Amino acid sequence: MTYYILTRRLRAQDATWLARSEEAHLVVFGQGLLSDFTPVKEKTVVYALQEEVKETGLVPQFDGKLELKTGGDLVELLLEAQLVHL
Repeated sequence: MTYYILTRRLRAQDATWLARSEEAHLVVFGQGLLSDFTPVKEKTVVYALQEEVKETGLVPQFDGKLELKTGGDLVELLLEAQLVHL
């Protein structure tokens, strides 16, 4: 499975990459939490690090599925995955 990693705000070309995947999986960190996810399809699953969300108070605003993961859970998820840094 492919997971897209976003560490800065979402740009138009990032949304284009995500749209190519039928059900994209997007992991957001740092400035990525501040993104406007309006152009992202609702079939996309957005993952954020629970500890970072708790520390910053920034929860990704997304109409689709949003999952907060602990550090260990996120590592387990990504171990066997193909990663694409946007």
